[in-house]
Amino acid sequence: DFVGELAGLAPGVRDGAPGAVGSETLPALRWVIVADAPPQGYSGLTDWSGPAPEGLNLPPMEGDLDQPGIIAYSSGTTALPKGAMIGHHVWRKGWDIGIRVDFDEDDCLYMSIPLFGSMATMNGVLPFWTRGAKVVLGEQFDAGVCLEAIEQERVTAVHLLPPIVAQLAEHPDLERRDTSSLRIGFVLSIAPEILDKVADVLRIPGVMTGYGMTETTTVLTRNRWDDPREVRHATQGFALPDIELQIVDPQTLEAVPAGEQGEIWSRGYCNMLGYYNKPEETARVLREDGWFRTGDTGWLDETGRLTYTGRLGDAYKSRGFNVAPQEIEHVIARIEGVRQCAVVGIPSGNDDNVGVAYIVPEAGARLEGAEILRVLKPKLASYKMPGEAFIVNELPMTSGTGKVQKFKLREDAMARMKLTAG
Repeated sequence: DFVGELAGLAPGVRDGAPGAVGSETLPALRWVIVADAPPQGYSGLTDWSGPAPEGLNLPPMEGDLDQPGIIAYSSGTTALPKGAMIGHHVWRKGWDIGIRVDFDEDDCLYMSIPLFGSMATMNGVLPFWTRGAKVVLGEQFDAGVCLEAIEQERVTAVHLLPPIVAQLAEHPDLERRDTSSLRIGFVLSIAPEILDKVADVLRIPGVMTGYGMTETTTVLTRNRWDDPREVRHATQGFALPDIELQIVDPQTLEAVPAGEQGEIWSRGYCNMLGYYNKPEETARVLREDGWFRTGDTGWLDETGRLTYTGRLGDAYKSRGFNVAPQEIEHVIARIEGVRQCAVVGIPSGNDDNVGVAYIVPEAGARLEGAEILRVLKPKLASYKMPGEAFIVNELPMTSGTGKVQKFKLREDAMARMKLTAG
């Protein structure tokens, strides 16, 4: 009961007037706008659930784009989520996101991911609303319901997390339902086997990845939806309008040439204004010259297309060599019976690190850690070989975006390895 909870913090929501519902706890609160029919007994709500009646009291429109418009919380893959203050340019970013997929008013998005996340709002609803296009919402993901909606609503675009891809590909209704309207699949994965499944099994012609963060009002880069498949599957595209990218050596903070890996930095109208009530964290990532340090790694090719390679903190050194967990994950993911996997590096003594693999098996598959390591041995250089492989029922995931929380896996791995050593 969101309205009831809010009224507990600001009683004016229940017995006040729109535009004046602030309280001692929430002194800056003025307006509470509801897009569904409001519950009875809340006079302080502003009802936007239907056509505006004459004389409807409206909040004043903000004229300064650099004032906070949204506080969007990061997904929490590396630590606890932080509130990124996004300016009113969020509406322009919504338009720009749709440029390279040729969205217009006839498009339709099906979405069943939580609306509190940036993927659903800034990278979901807004690119469609800015064009007057339709959004169809599912309460929670159900492959059969999704396929039915695609057929009935003539859905043209869908957000696809790896578990959603797997459930759609395995559902018996996939062949029975007419999904020919689907043109764009926004895939939250760069794993080749996932992208191939979307293209070949789900038969979506415009398989799209991209690169961005909550702090950058989501995607910074995209390919065109009709670029060659090998380009769309291998790179995350080039910068959207009025956005600058550079790849920087994280130690020297000097830009590196095309083809060389480093930390991804971005500059442009869509960078966040800062983290809410966290000035120190803001100063660590948002420089005075406007560049935002993403903490992600990648490289730009000669054409300006970006290839994302991972989190700066995910990479580790083993026997003096740099190891990218994503490379190992791609190899493990191709082993028969593997549904999902993740690799983390943890300290192993003498200033060295060792990789630890976590594997979620397919339903009915019988996997053992020792067998996984045996299969990996001829496929990986010795310094890339994980020291352990643990079979688990599930990986810790962020709510809504479905990203693996690797900091939790590192904690678990260190505890397990300590027990093993003891």
